[in-house]
Amino acid sequence: MPPPPSASHSHPSPYSTTSMVRYTNKEEGEENNASRHACAACRHLKKKCKKDCVLAPYFPTEKTKQYFIVHKVLGYNIMTKMLSNLVEQERNEAVESFQWEAMMW
Repeated sequence: MPPPPSASHSHPSPYSTTSMVRYTNKEEGEENNASRHACAACRHLKKKCKKDCVLAPYFPTEKTKQYFIVHKVLGYNIMTKMLSNLVEQERNEAVESFQWEAMMW
């Protein structure tokens, strides 16, 4: 049985309080991106979904199938340009219109 380590040869514990301090460089009020999943469009493009993503409210991850149907007809650029030019109150109707248009193809 090996002898217990002497005090002169002790190593700092990996569980010390200094190793558990976590520093963040985020501004107050900034949303934690780990808690928010990428929308279907950003996931399809394999990019990070930003807080101001135009398609995120209308095509969350759960609506990936609907996004692909609309994407096949209109494409990402046309959808984002059209939605960006609309007032937020009109965007929901526009997305519904996109979906109807895509289903008719």
